[in-house]
Amino acid sequence: QRAKGVYHVTYTLSATLNYESVLRAIFEEFVRVLPFDVGMVLLIEPGSNLLYVSGSYGLNKEELDCRIDGRTGLLGRAASSGQAVIVNNLKAESDVIEAWPRLATFSSAMYIPLRSRFELYGVIVVCIKEGHYDQDQLELMVALGNNAIIALQNAQLYQTLREERDRLISKEDEVRRQLARDLH
Repeated sequence: QRAKGVYHVTYTLSATLNYESVLRAIFEEFVRVLPFDVGMVLLIEPGSNLLYVSGSYGLNKEELDCRIDGRTGLLGRAASSGQAVIVNNLKAESDVIEAWPRLATFSSAMYIPLRSRFELYGVIVVCIKEGHYDQDQLELMVALGNNAIIALQNAQLYQTLREERDRLISKEDEVRRQLARDLH
């Protein structure tokens, strides 16, 4: 059942080239194979060390605008080391609780870095209210996170190519109109 779920997640993530759809699919699909009450994709804000909520599951509207320093606490350690972490005492994560106070009532979380080669893109955070995550669940989440970063990169590359294509078409139209004016 779990293998079937992982296959479905992988297929769904690889089937779309739309960045927002990939972010949505991450949690719609991850929840099929792993229990969580709140999930976030935190991406690095360009030009800073801040992580912002790019995609989420179970967050309130106000919680979507929160930012957190990506260098502090276990979250920062997971991000900088590239090693996924299980957190069984969320109350001790003061920077996370300051940004999302409601998470102080949750019992367990996992921080999964979104890395490709040597570049950090962000962190996936999943939290449950009751129970604790185990090593098997962490390994599953790391595998899913690896699929997610590939899907996000593909979507980003596709978007960049589309923008470049549109820019070239626009430039070509502009040159064509200029040439037509010059000939008349």
